[in-house]
Amino acid sequence: MYDDYLTATRPLLALLVEGVHYDRDNSHLDLWEDVLDRVVGLRSTPDGTFNEIVWRAQHYPALLALLTIGLVAVHRQRDEVLVRLGRRARWREPFGTDDLRPAVELLHLNRVRLPHSDFVHAAMGIVSSA
Repeated sequence: MYDDYLTATRPLLALLVEGVHYDRDNSHLDLWEDVLDRVVGLRSTPDGTFNEIVWRAQHYPALLALLTIGLVAVHRQRDEVLVRLGRRARWREPFGTDDLRPAVELLHLNRVRLPHSDFVHAAMGIVSSA
């Protein structure tokens, strides 16, 4: 399942690497936030009985997008990009409270239920293509 998400997301991640890298004056911060909104919005709302682990795995592409943007921004010494996206990008979960949750909480590794080794492998693949 995670491999399929990574394969489907890889072209977007490559574009994010280049876009964030060359956005020297942060004039595209709204665009990066919009990308995260759209990727998180791709998840489907569960109907009736559902598997929470599978549902949370739908956040994997958004996690990869946030990590890609963050890694490139920090590498370019523009930490404010990651801080802004981590705090300002907010979403509601389709169940539970109606509170808006920041990206750093919704896309936390423990919430996405991503095995650490997969995360490291995915991050290394993204960085090595930059």
